[in-house]
Amino acid sequence: MKIVKRLAIFSVVTLLFGTCISPPEFSIVPEIELLDVHFFKGADETAADTLKITLNFKDGDGDLGLNGDDPRYNSTPFNEKNFYLIKDGVLQSVGTSSIVLNEIETITKVVDVPDGVTGKLVTTQTPGGPPQDNCYDYGFDSLYVKAKDVAIFDMSKLVRTIPKSGTPEFYVLYDNFYYKPNKNYRNIEIAFDTLNYNDPRPEDIYEEYDFHKKLCGIIPFKDRFPVLDESNKQLDGTMKYIIKVSGLPDLFLGRQIQLRIKIKDRALHESNEEKYITNDLFE
Repeated sequence: MKIVKRLAIFSVVTLLFGTCISPPEFSIVPEIELLDVHFFKGADETAADTLKITLNFKDGDGDLGLNGDDPRYNSTPFNEKNFYLIKDGVLQSVGTSSIVLNEIETITKVVDVPDGVTGKLVTTQTPGGPPQDNCYDYGFDSLYVKAKDVAIFDMSKLVRTIPKSGTPEFYVLYDNFYYKPNKNYRNIEIAFDTLNYNDPRPEDIYEEYDFHKKLCGIIPFKDRFPVLDESNKQLDGTMKYIIKVSGLPDLFLGRQIQLRIKIKDRALHESNEEKYITNDLFE
């Protein structure tokens, strides 16, 4: 577990792109082709290692990429986490949005409560809420609640209001909320599977290594690449996904692993999944 934590601490992502407009007609569902996978050991024990994955991609309407500083791409359906309301023991997931208040202030994680939905935000103190038997289902966070949705929280959790005086437009909360990662927040995903040598079936059976659970909510190999083009024209290019990370050899050295790679566009179309099987990537 100590090694796994090191893995999370040093994870950073860099992305490089080459794109061009190509005459052939492409599907609006993105397509990828895995070109190369390389692992480079750090120069010494203090230096991070590098995992580089190179892909060709095609997309018929060019809606690839999410910019982290654009409120549109931090709002439902692209919000990072889904939080939950509970009523009569039934859970209802709710997304969040980013709202621009003025030229200098944008608030994030404004709870999106669908029309007709009621209930209370689930926290560690919610009676009848999901069990608190792991380190990744609950987390401390700040949430903003619109004035019309004031009934979804307990006033004892109120930190402040916006504006600070007069009639509130938003209530600011801080608590240990129940949540799940939103799969649509990230648009590139790399899954690590390990071969189950004990499975009696004749074909190779792989099992995903669940970083989210082992790293207590951190997801190191699912991330975002930025918007490639705003013209809605088809795209055809090469993507280099470069990850600075420590700890992978300690987890997977000497084991046969399968990498599964896919991307997603802004219409939430998932690409085909490319696979890479190796038993010597980290040697």
